[in-house]
Amino acid sequence: MNKELLDKYNYLFKDKNFDKYIPIEYIIIHHSDSEDDNSENALEIKKYHTSYRINYKIVSEEEFVQKIQLGTKAIFEFPWTDVGYNYLIEKVNDKFTIFIGRSLTIPGAHTLKMNNKSIGICLIGNYDTTAPTEEQYNLIAHLCNIFTKCFEIPIENILGHREANKLNNIISQKTCPGTKFDMDYLRNKIKVIDDIELDVKLL
Repeated sequence: MNKELLDKYNYLFKDKNFDKYIPIEYIIIHHSDSEDDNSENALEIKKYHTSYRINYKIVSEEEFVQKIQLGTKAIFEFPWTDVGYNYLIEKVNDKFTIFIGRSLTIPGAHTLKMNNKSIGICLIGNYDTTAPTEEQYNLIAHLCNIFTKCFEIPIENILGHREANKLNNIISQKTCPGTKFDMDYLRNKIKVIDDIELDVKLL
């Protein structure tokens, strides 16, 4: 961890108490597997993650408790403390925006066996059906480039979700961050991209 660089890029972090950060060794790239409709879909993802859920649908606390008491067979999920990802990138009003999500002082909720040692970045969209644009690749590369310097992360530790699952011998059908998302292209771009100040928004 390079505290001088963390201070330089402090605008990118929700919590400035760097000494309390989890040990960052990896960056994991995700896609939302949904369409980016030019509105703030990141807010909808946060709402979903921080709500009571039954069979992956948002329900009220009252319905949640009632169905547990009735012994209903279903998948019950309690609200998380925050959105699962640390950063989300999406197009809002025809401009790509980086949303700052979960603080790095607590483990994420995005990748099995990686949440306590990684930054999770979610690109809003479905990249099984379409490839990211050059602008999107550049934006993710700029963000990752900063994190590799701040946390001294080697390029090979920047992984797509499915690559992280394979590394940890997790059998999964996930294609995340999408079959048309080229992780090798991203990693090569990170090595040579210039440093710029990024536009960010707190989620």
